[in-house]
Amino acid sequence: MFEFVSIGPTGRALPVDKLRIRSRAARDKNKRADSRRSRREAKRLALLHKEIVACASLSLPSPPPHDLQLVPFAEKIGGESQQLLYKIFSFKTLEQGKPPLERCIDFTLWDNACFEWLQSDIAFLQSVLTSAAMVDDTNRLSKKQPGNKMWHHLNRTMNILNSRLSNEVTHVQDSTLNVVLTLSILACAMGDHAAVRAHLSGLYRIVQLRGGIAFLLERPMLHFRINHIDLTWAMMSGERPLFLPAFVSWARVFPSNKQVVSRKNTSSASRFMVDERIVAVFQDMQHAVRLLNQGVKDKTRHTGETFQPILNSIQSRLLLLEGRIEDTFSECMRLAMLAFLSHAMNFPSVQFRATYLETGLKYTCKLLGQDGDYKEDGRLALELWIAVIAAGSLSSFRDDWLTQRLVSTVREHIPTWRDAKERLLSVMWIESIHDVPGETIFRRLFQDDEREFQLLPSPDRSSGATPPLPTNESRSVQHVEVQAIDLSN
Repeated sequence: MFEFVSIGPTGRALPVDKLRIRSRAARDKNKRADSRRSRREAKRLALLHKEIVACASLSLPSPPPHDLQLVPFAEKIGGESQQLLYKIFSFKTLEQGKPPLERCIDFTLWDNACFEWLQSDIAFLQSVLTSAAMVDDTNRLSKKQPGNKMWHHLNRTMNILNSRLSNEVTHVQDSTLNVVLTLSILACAMGDHAAVRAHLSGLYRIVQLRGGIAFLLERPMLHFRINHIDLTWAMMSGERPLFLPAFVSWARVFPSNKQVVSRKNTSSASRFMVDERIVAVFQDMQHAVRLLNQGVKDKTRHTGETFQPILNSIQSRLLLLEGRIEDTFSECMRLAMLAFLSHAMNFPSVQFRATYLETGLKYTCKLLGQDGDYKEDGRLALELWIAVIAAGSLSSFRDDWLTQRLVSTVREHIPTWRDAKERLLSVMWIESIHDVPGETIFRRLFQDDEREFQLLPSPDRSSGATPPLPTNESRSVQHVEVQAIDLSN
């Protein structure tokens, strides 16, 4: 602590202050440690130090718990499982983990039902933990095989589910159906075809017991997810989808006077397709994409009740035309539209190897390279669109068939991404979903950019091909037992 003293005209301290200076200089000098004053001072300092330490050691109040920690789950879960739920139910993960189309369509009621089932249904809770553990293992830890957490939750899910399927009441509950749906998606991601067949068979039987397609039409989000797994399995295996309607109308969903004709090249694009059924689907899909783009610009989302029937009609017609189209260009457009739809419906964190779709696209695009007049602008836009969609759907990006005539011809006429995007929009292009990956693909294919890119998650290219997520042979995904369901009721 400082004290100020006055000085006289000569620059020295005044006599009255000299005593204070000497007293301050002599403080703590010539002081006996065992004197009464010293002992008193030491005791006072010790008490002061004790008080300071006591104040410093006071614990701060605990931070408020995570919102999910206050949720009464269907069963008590450990800290590790809670962390998994915290990750997947964070706002960022929920939004980024959704299929791209779900971010454009409002399925609010589905989200509410999920939280209710987490609190009331143990099998559903365990299926969510299984999915979360699988994504956590493969993404965060970069594991080639799912870890012990995933297998633990999967075994618990299967044990509960198999006992439930033998119960006349619980085997047809909505939550049970969604558990089987989740297992189907996981089996697809793991490449376990036997498990996928078993799960989809069980899923189909449950849906039939609930009323079939009519039941799904009343539940847009469930219908959307089932259509997604049905399409994914068909594109992986080439097998006929299970959930196709018995009858579809080949008429356009949108009246012809509401078709998109304002953008350049749009009205002429469909004239290159011979099959009128493909033309109708193509124009309906164009109109649906325009509505999605407009909704994003207006910051509004279409309701699931109004938009899911449109998507279902488009997907059903494209799948039912399998093997029924004679001209190459129409068939190539059918496969490209399925690839376009499949990518928009896929979960970003789950990779599927659509082997059957790849084979069909390769074959038809090879034939296109030997056919057609590329100088016509409408045809050129379609060729560009097919090439970009095909490149984004393939697991092996550097395929010779894609870098031959299709790419070389397009490169001569469309030098910049701005020109390319205008033409892609004239066909069909969801800007919020396709702009970023589409530009990268364009630069890679048409501007000799050596970077590799694909819409699917980047695979391990050391083997030259992209395998699906490997399956642990000693612990293959268990099948859903559905024999206990009485189909006669």
